[in-house]
Amino acid sequence: RRLQGEEGKMVGSVKSIARPGVVCAGSIVLALASTSADARAQGMSDEEAAIRALIEETRRTNNAGDVGRWVALFHDDFVYMAPGVPAVTTREELIEVAEAGFRNQASIEIEPVEIHVSSDRAFARTEVSGSVEVAGSGEIVPVDVKQLIIYRRDPASGEWRIFRMMSN
Repeated sequence: RRLQGEEGKMVGSVKSIARPGVVCAGSIVLALASTSADARAQGMSDEEAAIRALIEETRRTNNAGDVGRWVALFHDDFVYMAPGVPAVTTREELIEVAEAGFRNQASIEIEPVEIHVSSDRAFARTEVSGSVEVAGSGEIVPVDVKQLIIYRRDPASGEWRIFRMMSN
């Protein structure tokens, strides 16, 4: 099932873009999900804890349908790739994708399968599950998406942002 944005422009499919972060959000300061001591106690670095917090913020933002917060999760030099549509590389396009996707109501979970951090770059392989209620029809569509997300730390602020997001 395909979704259309303004003026009939195709922006993706229900499976891949019912919620933009599902294929799978100015500035947001992310609070870490755990303190540095908690992260070390759980055997993870502060950087991994920060990436996990960003993944959780992406989930919350998707479920809330908050376009501004979702777009703010992306690095200035991002690329967003969903199946069957051209890569999104401008803020205007990203906002259009988010507005089209957030018309639908999502209830998703994002499970990190693996996270690797190296210097100012990190990547996470995630599994997104849940459902989306399609606006207008009320149809409930199951979500089963795999993602590879590359994060980049902003040199000025030290905050992690989504640098590349690719989904199946």
